Amino acid sequence: MRGYVQHVDLVPMLFELLKINVEKVCLDGVSLLKSLETGNTVREFSYLEESYTERKYAIVKDGYKLIMAPKREDALCRYCSIVHGDIKELYDLRRDPEEQNNIIYEEYDIAKELEKELSLFHKQLIRSRLSRKIKRLKHKLSV
Repeated sequence: MRGYVQHVDLVPMLFELLKINVEKVCLDGVSLLKSLETGNTVREFSYLEESYTERKYAIVKDGYKLIMAPKREDALCRYCSIVHGDIKELYDLRRDPEEQNNIIYEEYDIAKELEKELSLFHKQLIRSRLSRKIKRLKHKLSV
């Protein structure tokens, strides 16, 4: 199997294997079974978010990783009030797998494209989560 997968894809796959209906369950992931059978990719990129010590989002695509905080204060570590890394970071994972050399200024066009894709995905994710919450509330009110 080629392409990107995420840990959130494991539960939908297990539900599918166990023949559990996922329609009424709120899951962000996608089952990997068809992809395992066909070899086709499930995702074009991986999405990551961290909000415990800092509030940052990231996208990994085509060998690059873009990490960004929505605002400067979101990038501050809650333990030491220092920004670890930067507010926006771009790494070429093929050349720099340990993410030591931030190339955000050298590869500005790549960073802008990834930022646009990350922003779009993040908005869709928020809409999806809100939609599922509304469905759950409607279901509770109808019972």
